[in-house]
Amino acid sequence: MRVLGTCARARKAVPLQRQITLLFYAYMFNPLNYNRMKKFCSLVLFALCAMSLFATPEGALTKVFTVAANKQVYFSKGNLQIKPYEYLWRFAPYQYEIAGNDNALIAGSADVFIDLFGWATSGWVLSTAKAHMPWDASTNDADYILGNDFHLGMTGDNANADWGVENAISNGGSKAGLWRTLTADEWEFLLFDRDDAENKCAIGMVGDVHGLIILPDNFELPSGLKWNGAATSWGANRYAQSKNEWDKMDAAGALFLPCAGARTGTEVNGINYYGGYWSTDYFDQNTASALVFDETSIDVNGLYRSQGYSVRLVQDAEPQGIEQVQNNKVQGTKVIRNGMLYLMYNGTMYNVQGAEVK
Repeated sequence: MRVLGTCARARKAVPLQRQITLLFYAYMFNPLNYNRMKKFCSLVLFALCAMSLFATPEGALTKVFTVAANKQVYFSKGNLQIKPYEYLWRFAPYQYEIAGNDNALIAGSADVFIDLFGWATSGWVLSTAKAHMPWDASTNDADYILGNDFHLGMTGDNANADWGVENAISNGGSKAGLWRTLTADEWEFLLFDRDDAENKCAIGMVGDVHGLIILPDNFELPSGLKWNGAATSWGANRYAQSKNEWDKMDAAGALFLPCAGARTGTEVNGINYYGGYWSTDYFDQNTASALVFDETSIDVNGLYRSQGYSVRLVQDAEPQGIEQVQNNKVQGTKVIRNGMLYLMYNGTMYNVQGAEVK
């Protein structure tokens, strides 16, 4: 517990036939250039592969966050929402957007977006929990227990109880299984255990919306803005929408978790005062683990399963480190340092554009 860009045009992969043609002509006109051309084509293939692997997923923030040793994720660009009448899932258009009092209209026929969900209510039809639909509003915690065993989480055989595993998100790739919910341990690691964690998480405001701001692993503060990692009041980190201050933080990869409050049955409370974000894990018989925060504390603790809280999904990213790669029998090493990708070939380092790095 803690108290208190630009978009690059996609490049087409070089067809294998074209690679062979280039190598053939290089050899025919100058045999001495054969190995040089072979080396160049291999580097091009490495670069194209890297750009594909490291492209930001649809619906995600631009930077990665470490949530465990050798494990990084992309966060979605907004809280998870559903319009029950259409069974339409989406991420909120803005990080600071919440459904607010519309959550009081929770029902299968609701024609508005809602975003405060009981635990494990993905709509999975094979769920063994009595309350498993995203519009379920039972106030009995036992109704949300999976498999009649409160120790079970949204993993393994019950993975589809996770909203991101079960559902296709309309502005997040439109395919089930792309996203998931963090575990309790991952929330803990992100908030308290990763490198420089104490300076990368603090309460703040976007316009008039209170929330928790979490910085990515590699973050460069936009020019003209300030950051207080030891904030003890909402206003210590305030970014105006009218001056595009938050737009700059957003573009730099900052995560904002708004204080969406909580729902009990059809009653909504705590909007702009506190936030709760579910994990996949149980806490005890009546509660499940969640990120909980207000103006005085940040913690991972138990929240009643039957109460509606926020969901912020993540997508796994390629882990940072070193990976051996081989293409056309030419072996190289993919090296990632400080969030940048390099290719090591025969003792020489290259960037993804193929330029040698001294």
